[in-house]
Amino acid sequence: SDPYQVVLALLRTTSGCQVLARRLYRTFARDGFDTVFSGDLKEAYDDNEEAEAAFSMFDRDMNGDISMEELEGVCVDIGRERKSITASLKDLDSVVSKLDQVFMFFVFIIIIIVFLTLISTSAAGVLTSAGSTILALSWMFSTTATEFLQSIIFVFVKHPFDVGDRVTIYGNSGASGLGDDYFVKEIALLYTEFKKMEGHIVQAPNSVLNNLFILNQRRTGALAEALPIVIKYGTTVDQMERLRHRLVEFVRSERRDFQSMILHELREVTENLSLTLNVVFFYKSNWQNEGLRLQRRNKFLCMLMIALQEVGIEGPRMNLQGYNVDTPFHVAYAGPPTGAPSTYQHHTPDEGAAVGAEPVQVPIGKSFHNIPENTGSSSGVQQRHSILRRDIERSRGESTHNNKHVDFSLGMSDLSSNDILGDVFEDRGIAAHRDEIARSANQHADERWMQKITQEEGIASQDGRTSADSRSVRSEHDEASSARHRFPGHRNRGSVSRGHGDLESGSGRGVQE
Repeated sequence: SDPYQVVLALLRTTSGCQVLARRLYRTFARDGFDTVFSGDLKEAYDDNEEAEAAFSMFDRDMNGDISMEELEGVCVDIGRERKSITASLKDLDSVVSKLDQVFMFFVFIIIIIVFLTLISTSAAGVLTSAGSTILALSWMFSTTATEFLQSIIFVFVKHPFDVGDRVTIYGNSGASGLGDDYFVKEIALLYTEFKKMEGHIVQAPNSVLNNLFILNQRRTGALAEALPIVIKYGTTVDQMERLRHRLVEFVRSERRDFQSMILHELREVTENLSLTLNVVFFYKSNWQNEGLRLQRRNKFLCMLMIALQEVGIEGPRMNLQGYNVDTPFHVAYAGPPTGAPSTYQHHTPDEGAAVGAEPVQVPIGKSFHNIPENTGSSSGVQQRHSILRRDIERSRGESTHNNKHVDFSLGMSDLSSNDILGDVFEDRGIAAHRDEIARSANQHADERWMQKITQEEGIASQDGRTSADSRSVRSEHDEASSARHRFPGHRNRGSVSRGHGDLESGSGRGVQE
């Protein structure tokens, strides 16, 4: 019934966090609006500063409003951070307890040595010989001691990650030996357990991790990503500029996911055949949540594909029947079918063409709109309209079919708040639940055992009281009987006196008669 306890109970599970987020959204969202604004939270707080602080905690993309999906993601992240903090503190307590046991062992050995030195004068020679022997065998313990010290430095001094963090470990790790991404599952004194994206559990010594470069995604801010695109040689600067403007419009419309900035970088020119163009876009978050990263990356890549088709930027390779795929696109080999009305210049296909193919006629100064669409031909001057573009303007994300919604995230929008890839607390929760059940069962067994013992003691005490009462009755009876035996004339004197009285009364009655 306590609201605080209800919120804590909901934050324990992912589904509970989503229920809490939907409840908050329905409570604060005004009618006619799909988002929650900062003014909507002021009714729940006495101080405007607290309301602004609460709003900024949920508005992580800093766009001025909170959607339901954003609220669900924040609530799920808060629940997992609570689990992460609890698990980290638990692991740290376990490490400290083990380290305390090791130090207590050494203290105990030192106390024994000092005690032997004090009580015996000849113990010094024995200890000297024993020390020489241990020093001679020190090579056996040098590796273990080095690993132990490096692990202590790694866990307590460096401490590059906590439980639940997504990390990238560079070095000889991973399937290819070039590093891999992991989620931290458990931190022990001498080792750390990781969970891979595929679900595998990996154990790594802390002494090895102490010498590697580690990238912590949770402690990283907003990230950028560069997408290399290989385009044909001869792509105009105007096409690349229009591509950038189109992508800038997209990221500004999706301000919850991306920063409003796009960078272009021309990397290299390959044999007058192709250009390598880097398209750099900026996220509004890090890559701790893999589901959210996939959602935003898929969304941008889908829009990039559509923008490339709309602008008319194509790749360097041809896809024509009977032609070599390595033929540069700026060499105009392709043309309309033979017999098309125009002025043509004859060309002969290259050596990779099919045997028996007729020469292809290429129009000079004519457009290629009459070429069949399945030929894949293109011109360096004229553009072929995208199949996704219509004659009338349509909003971004709208399909060419009417009343059909296109999900640019490719289904990842529904999974971003429920990131099962990074859930490393499921097994720990099962183990904790199993331990709790075992403790509860043992507690119930102990309670039943104590109740049984109490009942037996109660029965025994009741039997003892009954026997004590019977013994007291018997003792009283014995005392009475012993008293009668000690004074036998008491009853006889009473009977004699009663006999004299009877005689006197009888004699009196006789005289009266």
